[in-house]
Amino acid sequence: MAFTKHCVLLFGYARAGKDTFAKGLIAGASKPIDTTSLAAPLKEALRIAAHDVGIDVNYGREEDKLQDRPLLVEFGRAMRRRNKDVFANAVVRNLGMMMDEHTYVITDGRYFNEYNVIKEACDTYGINLHTVLIVRNGWGPANDEESTSMHEVINGIAFDETVHATSGDEEAVLLAGIRTAKLWNL
Repeated sequence: MAFTKHCVLLFGYARAGKDTFAKGLIAGASKPIDTTSLAAPLKEALRIAAHDVGIDVNYGREEDKLQDRPLLVEFGRAMRRRNKDVFANAVVRNLGMMMDEHTYVITDGRYFNEYNVIKEACDTYGINLHTVLIVRNGWGPANDEESTSMHEVINGIAFDETVHATSGDEEAVLLAGIRTAKLWNL
């Protein structure tokens, strides 16, 4: 049986171009693509908490995300201390409901355990998992934790594709996404 469902898991340091690559995948695809991030539930939980005290934030907006980045990072750490798979498990629930001829792109892989959870789900649901590493020259880890986790990822995953770009060259990353969508028949 040929795979008709695809999951593309993007890895890279913060601000390496993962969202830009995802936009390229969407632009080059001939079938439906949905995107999500492992951090989406975290951002929504903090948005609700801020709303409850009368503050309007949207962590989809770059300025809000940058302003509160330390809060987002620490809340993520706190949740991962309680359950290291909490964010991967949230994504897996969506994978189980995928329709044929569909692609799901996860734009913010940074932990090896999350890869393992998502890979196991893809194997269970008959989803073709593709992994992509985005490397942007001049960009490195945002903190020591990201450095450690990405080191584990880079050493533990045989990536299907690695995209190299220079700092500020968004067009090259976008074009790589378009080419990849066509190559993988997404």
